[in-house]
Amino acid sequence: MAAEGKGPASAEQELRISEPPPSDSGSSGISRWGLVGLPACSVLVVAFALFVVGAPRPYVAARLFGGPLEGQSEYHLRLEVAERLGELESPRRLGLQVHARSDDGREASWGGTTDPQGNAEVDLAFDSQTQGPLALTVTLDQPQAELPAGYVLARGKVTAPERTWRDSVHVGETWTQRSRGELRLRVAPARGVFAVPFHDGLFIEVTRKGSAVAGADLQLSLEGATWLEGGEEGGERRHAVSDERGRVRAELVPDSHVITLEVKARLEQPQGEALTGRLAWRLPVIPGALNARVEGSNDAQSLVISSPVERDRAYVTLLDREGRWGGGSVGLQLAADGNFRGRWSLPENFRTDNRWALVSSESDFTSAGAVGWPLSDSDEAPQPTLSAREMHLLDGFPAAYARDRSRIARARWLAIGVALLSGALMLVLLVRRAQESQRKLAEHLRRQQALGNVEQGADSTLQAPRYSLTLVLALICVGLAFLMLGLLVLYRAH
Repeated sequence: MAAEGKGPASAEQELRISEPPPSDSGSSGISRWGLVGLPACSVLVVAFALFVVGAPRPYVAARLFGGPLEGQSEYHLRLEVAERLGELESPRRLGLQVHARSDDGREASWGGTTDPQGNAEVDLAFDSQTQGPLALTVTLDQPQAELPAGYVLARGKVTAPERTWRDSVHVGETWTQRSRGELRLRVAPARGVFAVPFHDGLFIEVTRKGSAVAGADLQLSLEGATWLEGGEEGGERRHAVSDERGRVRAELVPDSHVITLEVKARLEQPQGEALTGRLAWRLPVIPGALNARVEGSNDAQSLVISSPVERDRAYVTLLDREGRWGGGSVGLQLAADGNFRGRWSLPENFRTDNRWALVSSESDFTSAGAVGWPLSDSDEAPQPTLSAREMHLLDGFPAAYARDRSRIARARWLAIGVALLSGALMLVLLVRRAQESQRKLAEHLRRQQALGNVEQGADSTLQAPRYSLTLVLALICVGLAFLMLGLLVLYRAH
């Protein structure tokens, strides 16, 4: 029988046929683990680049505000420091250095710490007047948790001419005159405007043919306010007589944001009918305004700020037609009269004539209730208000934002590079794996043929299969996967 006729040679042949083909375990292991682990590692690296390295981070920068930066030897600026993330800003309390350099090489510097609201008053003193732009730099004076010492919060060359400041400053009106009759009447708030519920003065003037009228009998009627007489609130009507200058100063307490005044004047004549005049006027009231008055002597003056509603702080800046002379903030506390009040010391020997205090509940002085109160309150003539805005001298936030965006862009481009290189490496490993498999199969078939396990004429049917189409499809799928990963990176970039 055929089975019984097998000899030792046949057994040896069967043994040799059953032997596995030799393999390159090292290279095949690398390819196998690379194909399995590379995609996972790529996704982790890209995620780290996008969500850790390239994630938006808060950045710290500074702004400088003030008046003109020429024609003076001293400049008083307001420094604002904040940490920004997206559209949200929070103040930072930091120790800072501000350095200024003129075009002719003269320098001035300031060092200090911002308050809890992130503000500080910066005084830069040169040895003489400067002309032209100033190079300003704001840096950290000592390292912080995330920032080194000397880190630049703002830098730039600033041009702030006096002409621009003067053009932006507007002095309010004082007298208003729209009367009827032989006697001409005009009125003016003692300090430009009124603020509810703070008492203030009102001037009434009587003239005839350009000359002051003394002894005119005045009937004064209010709506939306009450008269203050002898320190006590009276009614809405009162009587007064013009002095030798033809004027009357009366005190009133506004209790509404709409105050109308009617003045009727009468002057008896030795002969004939009495001369009369009439004026009806709506007095200017600023809704939500804080009140500010100077108290004390020249060597120890202070500005008393009052608010009718609860506020933690008020902000002050001292101005005139020439520039800015200082500023700060003051905490407000509940007072006995129900208002919230705080006291802010003026600079020593500060001249108050023809100067104003811009007072606001907002540190940028953009609130609707911001008023430039005159620092002098004269019994002789009304004082106007001043409308002005601090000049925005230097802003470090655009540069800080650009640095942060550059960091994010670099992280995303690195993520794209990782995705592309990982995809390329994946393709190489896939091709190599396919080539190794094809080579092993071909070697195995040759060994089988050498052992006589392949019939004559069957060589063509036992050749190693072609992987061209399958390999191309696999490469396309891998490429698409990594391209989609790259698209995710680009999507995050927006």
